[in-house]
Formats: sequence, structure tokens, C-alpha cells
Amino acid sequence: LLVVFIRQCSPRLEQIFAFKYRCEVPEHLAPHIRVTSWLHEEGTAIEIFPERDPRGKYTLLQSGDLLVHHTSTYDTYKKYICKTEHELSGLRRRSLVPARLALKGT
Repeated sequence: LLVVFIRQCSPRLEQIFAFKYRCEVPEHLAPHIRVTSWLHEEGTAIEIFPERDPRGKYTLLQSGDLLVHHTSTYDTYKKYICKTEHELSGLRRRSLVPARLALKGT
């Protein structure tokens, strides 16, 4: 049984806001689990895959973390779900609970 959780990492402030989500996998399984994509649900699901030259709002990093660029209060309505695959068995799973971004006033 594989249970996948999402850890919401602290936002960072540069010239723009960005937020990073991390898919938490049990330590003993981590070497064999890879994040294949993220689902963004806002009425309809949009799947986020790794890109060679990411330029949009979302970047799926090699680590499997999801980086959301240009965050705003609009992003607090979105839910994010990570999708994983076990390298040996091919078993695919989604995170049990979707992550949400909570932004507070500036």
C-alpha cells in the first residue's frame, strides 16, 4: 500500500511570488517512486507534465516538486494533486488529499 502526501513548502518572495509543492513519499519507497505529473483542479483538471523549456505558470522540477509562478489570491481556489509511479511495479497513485495555497494580505 502506497500512501502519498503533499508537503507545501514555504513561499519565496523575489520580484514575483512563487510557491512550491512537494509530493511526500515514505522514505523506504522514495528511491523507487517518481512524480510523473501534477493535476490542477479548478472545475476541470489540467495535467502538468515536465517540459524542456518551461515558460508558463507551472514548472514541474526534476525533483518532482511543482513550482507555481506569479501566484495571486486567485490561486487560493485551486487544488493540486501529485501523481506518482513505482519504477519496479508500475503501480500509479495520486495523493490522497489535494493541496491548496493560502495567501494572506501583503
